Amino acid sequence: MEKFAKNAAIVITFLKENHYSEQTVHNYEKIYNSAQAYLNQKGVIYSPETGEQMLDQQDDSFFGLKGAFIRASSIRKINAVYLYGELKGLQISPHREYHRVSLSHEFERAISDFMKSCRETFSTSQQGNISRRVKLFFQYLQLTGISVLEKISYEIIVSYHCHLLTLNLKPISRMLEESSVYQMLDFLAKEDRIPYGVSLCMLLISKGDLVTMDGFSSEERRKLESIRHMDQMLSPEAFLVAGKALLQEHMEAGYAPASCRTFERTIIHFYVFLDMNGLGYLPGIADIWLNCNVVKHAFQSSSWKAAKRFLNVFGDSVMNGQPDFYKVYRKGITGVQVLPDWCRVPLMKFTELRTRQKLEPETVKNDIYSILRFIRFLLRERIQSYKELTGELLIQFNLSDVHGSPEGKNACNARIRRFLRYLGREGFLQSTCLFMSLAATTATVETVVVTFTEDEIQSIRDYVASASTPVEIRDSAIIMIGCDMGIRGCDIANLRVGDINWKDQCIHFRQDKTDADVVVAMPAAVGNAVFRYLKEVRNKNTGSDRVFLGLHAPYRPITRNVCYNTLRRVLPDRIVRGSGFHTTRKTFSTNRLRNGVEPSRIADALGHAGTETLTPYLSLDDSKMSLCPLSLSELSIHTKGGF
Repeated sequence: MEKFAKNAAIVITFLKENHYSEQTVHNYEKIYNSAQAYLNQKGVIYSPETGEQMLDQQDDSFFGLKGAFIRASSIRKINAVYLYGELKGLQISPHREYHRVSLSHEFERAISDFMKSCRETFSTSQQGNISRRVKLFFQYLQLTGISVLEKISYEIIVSYHCHLLTLNLKPISRMLEESSVYQMLDFLAKEDRIPYGVSLCMLLISKGDLVTMDGFSSEERRKLESIRHMDQMLSPEAFLVAGKALLQEHMEAGYAPASCRTFERTIIHFYVFLDMNGLGYLPGIADIWLNCNVVKHAFQSSSWKAAKRFLNVFGDSVMNGQPDFYKVYRKGITGVQVLPDWCRVPLMKFTELRTRQKLEPETVKNDIYSILRFIRFLLRERIQSYKELTGELLIQFNLSDVHGSPEGKNACNARIRRFLRYLGREGFLQSTCLFMSLAATTATVETVVVTFTEDEIQSIRDYVASASTPVEIRDSAIIMIGCDMGIRGCDIANLRVGDINWKDQCIHFRQDKTDADVVVAMPAAVGNAVFRYLKEVRNKNTGSDRVFLGLHAPYRPITRNVCYNTLRRVLPDRIVRGSGFHTTRKTFSTNRLRNGVEPSRIADALGHAGTETLTPYLSLDDSKMSLCPLSLSELSIHTKGGF
């Protein structure tokens, strides 16, 4: 047993010479003494294999101390001495050239105050390790000429992080070092002894999330510099205060905890970036920061989208005094800025002209969408100037440009023709009559009315009967209103609680398409589905009077797209081209005709001015259509030999 005691002494000496904490040295001595007593009792001679077996059994009586990490570390070290006669072959924490630097009184007091605050949080051994790590941090600061807290800056935090990287520590060891330093800096920041941003910088840099100006392109830096001194800028501290207040409003509005954590992370990241670089808050700076590749990489996917929305809502709250959680922030038109100048400049001038004509913004956007389709075709054909346009090329575009309907294609062609007229007037074309090469009209199309089959109607009933989750219960109410009352998706989305007359069992609303007042009887099945949704699913504290709201904060009113998605969930296997939620309205009309309801009453229920619009549905009433066949002889059609 003398060899075990001798090798254990070598390990203890190594720990003391490398300035391990007194608690760590004490723990190693306790483990070796307990292990030696166990070996003496069993009469076993120690070997590295014996040590590994002791570890595998995980018996506290072997070591006299809990803690798998320190037990494994002690066995690995003494095994190295058994194998090599010294401690080698292990990744030992490197020697710090500044470990003997004497700390200033201010640094000593900061460590003492911090460690007092940790007494109830960490165990004795943890306190020893944390104390050693923060002491090394302050010793590093003094080595660089910093001896007072007020001199701790973003630059020194980044410098310390880079210094740790040069020590070749294990990632877990480096994380523990920086985590301990962050906890101390966070304590000092809450005591107002150092800037708050400095502690946050250590937090972000320890996670590998710190976004610095080095990750921005030269163009992005130029843009930031150009708007750095604009008016109406919030200081980083003012942004931090306002951001936390907005976060609290999100939490009170019922946003999911995961979303609120992303919002809080956005505040921290952007605040540190502003403070590090001497910037203040402006919407333009927020946009540049959000769209930088390093920020997109740090947040990624849905987290980045949540960060973007939070900063958009923040910008609105700064301008208007209060946030608008219901506002939808459109991405806008993309792809225009990357076009070559020869096609981009005329397009932008044409857009400015259309805007000056006081047209609706949506009309101008539709112009741009259609013209972009045309320009991208030209670029695929390697056209380099509008002067190269010919009638044959326009016909080729018209044949290759696919739309969902003839009406859609005609509308697109009309916008492109308008653009071609402009190009002709401005001298960009060889011929001013080139626009005539695009087709001007489409033929009137009579489409076949598509309705639900009997099997699909039964599937809808089964879905409603088995609905249990919030989305299924809401889907049931929406699909029942569509199928049994024939109300359009846009009108379902706009329904208000006051539109439902429970006493008279009807819904009274104003149609979005015709602006006509409509009263529709509400069947009991529909009323039950709507009542269940209102009672079990709909949030009661939104302040909105709309019937159908989102299922998550901010509980904004649904759009008609939700009705279409409802149909896809209720009938997931249904694949019929051109058949959307409006099929519920067509099914309602067709079934009423088949059941002998007078056309005038059906027209009233649909909100139609007359019965002419019901004509397409008559063709689906097989039983009644068979009662009025045409005579072949009256049509001068003669048969030979019979049928």
